[in-house]
Amino acid sequence: MSKYPEGEYRCEITGQGFDESKVKRTPCFFLDIEPVARLDPADRNGHGTRVHRYRRIVKIWLTKEAMPWTMRRLRSLGWKGSDFSEIDSDGRHSFVGLQIRLVCEHDGEYDNFEFPPDSTPTESKKG
Repeated sequence: MSKYPEGEYRCEITGQGFDESKVKRTPCFFLDIEPVARLDPADRNGHGTRVHRYRRIVKIWLTKEAMPWTMRRLRSLGWKGSDFSEIDSDGRHSFVGLQIRLVCEHDGEYDNFEFPPDSTPTESKKG
């Protein structure tokens, strides 16, 4: 069930990891996120309206076809590595604590948070 109206949100990354789709077993890197504020383009200060924080997941697919998009997204989050093992190791690059801009669209009755199609998603660095 969707909890958020469609639109742009400032979200905090609260976790990360690797997984795969249930049916096709397509590998992905995921970000656990919690929306912090709904953004309004007319709001010049960019703080937005605070919202209740419910956990959502953003999946970044790790297929050959998606790799250019995947690398752009990871780089926009500050990752400078060249191998995904650098994200998944003990000294891994952590995205936890970053606040990023995402777009919520409804997929049936569910919230679907994704990166904006035409902009850099990073809003602020970790605190």
